[in-house]
Amino acid sequence: MTGRRRYALTVGTMLILILILCGSLLGQVIDAAGESGNEVPLPPPGTEKNVVGPEKPPKQPTAFDESGNEVPLPPPDTEKNVVNPEKKPKQPTTLDVSGDEESALSVMEKDSAANAYSLWWDDPPDCPDDQYEENDSRDNATLISATNWITAIQCNDDWYQIDVAPNFERVLIDCRFTDADGDIDIKLFDDASEIELAQSYSTTDNEYIDYVGPSGGTYFILVYYGDEGNTYNLWWGDIAPGEGCCIDIRGNANGDQSDDINISDITFLVDYLFGVPLGPVPPCLEEGNANGDVDNFVNISDITYLVEYLFGVPLGPAPPACP
Repeated sequence: MTGRRRYALTVGTMLILILILCGSLLGQVIDAAGESGNEVPLPPPGTEKNVVGPEKPPKQPTAFDESGNEVPLPPPDTEKNVVNPEKKPKQPTTLDVSGDEESALSVMEKDSAANAYSLWWDDPPDCPDDQYEENDSRDNATLISATNWITAIQCNDDWYQIDVAPNFERVLIDCRFTDADGDIDIKLFDDASEIELAQSYSTTDNEYIDYVGPSGGTYFILVYYGDEGNTYNLWWGDIAPGEGCCIDIRGNANGDQSDDINISDITFLVDYLFGVPLGPVPPCLEEGNANGDVDNFVNISDITYLVEYLFGVPLGPAPPACP
């Protein structure tokens, strides 16, 4: 009897302990449910920071000045609310050029009152410097001597300085090129006032200037316009104004002392206009201007005029009288 009573007591004791343990767990669940009384799942035992409660607000960034003092930040909804942003470097914009030369020039405009801008781009020719560069400005003009041909490339403005002798104020400039390879124009400036004195521009081959200045001194020639990489030949000379170099009739292009007009004058002009390199300039432009053009320029029409005069069938008219 005693052994059975001990066993029953032991079972009862175990039931009591189980009830006590279940009541303790039930109390934890009720406490965790909060005021609503709804049952909520508990985190597994041993989980770090095992706390049930309201969701924590996100941590706001904090800024400090150089002394370590906290400085106020803009409200969260402020535009561009970034503290010490690390800006990415701007990447260059690449333009893909294709098509003909006409399409290689574009102007783009953005119609925006807040940030309007214009963009221009060009596809310039791949152009090597000639021996007279860098003469892209008046201050960097290259000094060239009279009566000598020079050969250069017109990719940008080309400035040349010339020194005109006293009492030889008539300045002659001859620029030869093929217009189909790129148009070229020329201008003459004085030194003192930087005023444009004369210019020659056309859409045909070659440009010429014949100008009488007030005095000798320093002048400047500007070769400019097309920027197409066209090769040109440039010559200049100075003579006395009103100098009577032309005698009787025109046509003595090579300036021989006998003043005869013959085939040597024709070959002289051919060499002057088309030689490689170009031949010397006629000693007297009025003589070389055999057909008497009012512009006083020497060109292929003067050659054909002399050919007709000397060898035409019938013979052509004689050259006009000297001015």
